[in-house]
Amino acid sequence: MYHVDNSTGVPVMPQPSPVTSETELFFTEGGNGVPPTFPGPDWFNIIQSELINILRAAGLDPDKMDNTQILAALKKLFLSRSNPFGDIKADGAAAIATALSNLRIGEIYAPLKDPSFMGTPTVPDAEQDEIDFRIANTAFVAQAIANLNGGAPVALNTLKKLALAINNDANFYITVSNAIGQKAAQSDFTYSKTSSSVVGNQPGRLRFMCGETSVPTDSNGNVFIALPDTFLNRVVYAEAHQSRGSYTADVDPFIFSSYPASNGPTSTISFAVRNSKTGVPLINSAITLQYFVKGY
Repeated sequence: MYHVDNSTGVPVMPQPSPVTSETELFFTEGGNGVPPTFPGPDWFNIIQSELINILRAAGLDPDKMDNTQILAALKKLFLSRSNPFGDIKADGAAAIATALSNLRIGEIYAPLKDPSFMGTPTVPDAEQDEIDFRIANTAFVAQAIANLNGGAPVALNTLKKLALAINNDANFYITVSNAIGQKAAQSDFTYSKTSSSVVGNQPGRLRFMCGETSVPTDSNGNVFIALPDTFLNRVVYAEAHQSRGSYTADVDPFIFSSYPASNGPTSTISFAVRNSKTGVPLINSAITLQYFVKGY
């Protein structure tokens, strides 16, 4: 592409003449008394200026020996779709950096290496049993925590709450094991009963016997109760009281004072029976009473 360069040209573009037709017109060969259409200097000057301005916009100098400059300028001004952004890549790293800056790529998109995200980025949910390098979103983490605590109550659904619940005892399982070891075994507690008595065995060979019975007093106002079992070593406590159904008009209940038991084996316990108001012994009379005896 080149401008007019013969001796008839002038260095300054002449002012175009006024528009003679607002209607778009086209060239003809003439005829019927109408001469052929001639472009005239206005048209040639305008076309030349338009074409040269394309070169200048692309940064090209007119070259009389190059008839591909317009094409080169258009390619430079507009991306070639056969190789998108190929020209930018060919221009080197500086051109690429400028293009990315112009497109705000660094502001809108995170780099592949060491990305930093803003806003609320989202990623697909991964299956809980998938262990790989995919990103775990908040839904995945929340479900993993829920699976970990198994739907524990709110008071125990975090490690901190669990730690507080066990008093921050790092050896909690040892503490519990030791405490359990100090507890009596269930097998140390046994019971047997009849319709009128109960015998209970406890840890350390302690045992108790209780029941209800009807027995006669002797001439001294004493009763002797046959226990449902035997204390092999010693009786340490005994008490008895009159059964409510045996009160005399509910006004003269009797009190029972136990006699100290000797060393075992002991299978009988005795009480002195006295009127609670007068202190008079109840002699040679039947009485219904309830008793409780403890020993080993």
